[in-house]
Amino acid sequence: MRDFLETGHLGPLSPDADLLEVAELLGPPDIWLTRNMDRYPLFWIYSPKGRKQNAPRLEISFELDAPHKVDMLQLIALFNLEKKVFGFGKSVRVSADGLSAMTPSRFLKKGYWASDDTTLYISNQNLELVMTHGRMTLHFVVSDQHLDHSDESVRRKIIDQFGEAPEFRQIDKLYRVYRVTSQHVETPFYQGEIFEKYCDGRQYLESMKNEPDLQPANRL
Repeated sequence: MRDFLETGHLGPLSPDADLLEVAELLGPPDIWLTRNMDRYPLFWIYSPKGRKQNAPRLEISFELDAPHKVDMLQLIALFNLEKKVFGFGKSVRVSADGLSAMTPSRFLKKGYWASDDTTLYISNQNLELVMTHGRMTLHFVVSDQHLDHSDESVRRKIIDQFGEAPEFRQIDKLYRVYRVTSQHVETPFYQGEIFEKYCDGRQYLESMKNEPDLQPANRL
């Protein structure tokens, strides 16, 4: 998992591979989907052997034009990791490396990505927290059983604290990784209608100290 977070490679699976290379490496997917613009199934899904409902899965999308290079690699439902090592297809084995239990602050402190080059966004709908670094994106979610997302006053208070107030430490503890994505092309993550506020990793960690000395976090 650490190699994927740092390089976008999943063992022998390269983010620069094409469709035929993926097929040779992994074999046929468990599910393949055809989107409106596709002439071929260009969205493939692999699940672990002996999979359970809501088990982690590997999703791969390919570019529309031949040779159909990998457009995205994505590991999803990572908070359901029950094993230390899990496999997809014929030849990809991924070590969990404790990722499923990591909060955003713990991930930043581990040093996988440089804090100054990492950006965090918070959703104004369900408090989803997104962390981006180059081609890589991590999505963190809060379990409904820990927080009432439907309460607008609760959401607003938490969003106001994000990147600015030490009280956000209590919310940080509730976050768990849901998915990690590697995109073929680095794309800025800007969705102002959903994600209205952001800061870099350094500010995020600094804001949760007892006496942070920071400017307000940015709004999209």
